[in-house]
Amino acid sequence: MLLVSDDEAAAAQQLCYEHTDQWIEPSSAVVLAALKRYPEHFQGQRVGVIVSGGNVTKVQP
Repeated sequence: MLLVSDDEAAAAQQLCYEHTDQWIEPSSAVVLAALKRYPEHFQGQRVGVIVSGGNVTKVQP
């Protein structure tokens, strides 16, 4: 199990949006956040990630 913060998940949502023009669910973003926070766990491996929530909209504070 790998832990990431809420801020890291939000940053991963933003990263996904910048590369795909779609907002994903926070529960999907934690997977991307873990890849960014713990790259040593995945180094030299082929990694596939499934994300969901293509209809999620960004909420302005």
